Amino acid sequence: MAGGVALTEDRDWLVSGWIFGELVDRALARAEPESDVATALHEGEANGMVVLYLEDPPVGREVAGLLTSVARDQLDRRRNGESLGTRDDDLFVKALADLVVLLAPAPDARE
Repeated sequence: MAGGVALTEDRDWLVSGWIFGELVDRALARAEPESDVATALHEGEANGMVVLYLEDPPVGREVAGLLTSVARDQLDRRRNGESLGTRDDDLFVKALADLVVLLAPAPDARE
């Protein structure tokens, strides 16, 4: 089983289902319950894919920002020598590092 995040129809991050589940669970722990962000994450969890380009643009940006924040926090924790409590912390952080790169704004969007 796999899971992932789709930014566009042809640009996505696909990983093992347990990695996706860990990320979504950690993001949901930070999301406001009953918010549009939490709803998008729950829908993504149920479908095995968070599809950002189908969300209302402000919600999609919020979800992407939350996922990026969670991923960066987990990467920082691992760099500091902490265990993340996953079945394979090294594989988890490699996948998160790839997601952070994928979710980074395009160069022209930063101007």
